[in-house]
Amino acid sequence: MDNSKNTTFDVISNLLNETLVYDSEMDLQYHRNFISNLSGCLATVFIALISITGNISVIVASLWDETLKVQTGNILIMYLSAIDIVTSVFVMFPSAIAVACDYWPLGGHFCRAHTILNYLCSCSSSFIIAFISFDRAIAVTYPLKYHTLITTKVMLSICCLIFALSFVPALLSCLPDWFSYNYSLGVCSVSYSTINEKIFLYGVIGGATTCFYFPACLVTICNAVILIKAKKSGKSIHLLFVKRHLINPVSDPHMRKTIKTEGTDVISRTWGCGGVPSSLGREKADETSVILGENNPRL
Repeated sequence: MDNSKNTTFDVISNLLNETLVYDSEMDLQYHRNFISNLSGCLATVFIALISITGNISVIVASLWDETLKVQTGNILIMYLSAIDIVTSVFVMFPSAIAVACDYWPLGGHFCRAHTILNYLCSCSSSFIIAFISFDRAIAVTYPLKYHTLITTKVMLSICCLIFALSFVPALLSCLPDWFSYNYSLGVCSVSYSTINEKIFLYGVIGGATTCFYFPACLVTICNAVILIKAKKSGKSIHLLFVKRHLINPVSDPHMRKTIKTEGTDVISRTWGCGGVPSSLGREKADETSVILGENNPRL
């Protein structure tokens, strides 16, 4: 199979008069075979289609159901679903095409856009998951003040903050000579071989801390708070035990005495005038007899 530096098959780049962007660390002897490329392409497309279908269902349910509409925290769920859809359409599908072709056939400009969307979506997902945990921790810690503290305006501000925090590393990743097609990963990403060691060190530390370590720490702290609150709430709940003999109230002596009194009152009222009891009286008398155990020798 021709390697990825063969421009004969780069139709889009030839039409747009562009130069290809390749992974400079790629060994020309390392290439996947046709079956591997086809399998990877189909698997990526399948996962992307499932992601699109599922996340569209989440958004439709969130907008349709009246209970979910009033939940301000559900805005983050819809935002996360929208980010996953963007990832599937603009990151996974182009990646599937590149894997199938065994090189990046979509040109340099789209590789730059692919790099931006790749880092934007990945960082946004991390931040959204972190703020979902933060939202749940607030709801558990302050259940009565939650709707006052976390309003729709506050939640939309959080979404804007997430986008801003994610856009900064995404914008830095598309600087000239900073990005290329990574053959091993099948995506356009930052090419660390073209960056000097000092910038590489700052970039890795800053990007990893901002997009991954900080969200991970926030999720850990919030989940710990939720577990502590749940444990305290569990200790404050006292279980209600019922005595075994009260499961069958008729067997209780006090209840039997009350039933006998009520039954006698019904019979006396029915026969009080010396006449024939009405159908209602007969029904009450029959029910009383059954309850008193006249038809049950065990009572």
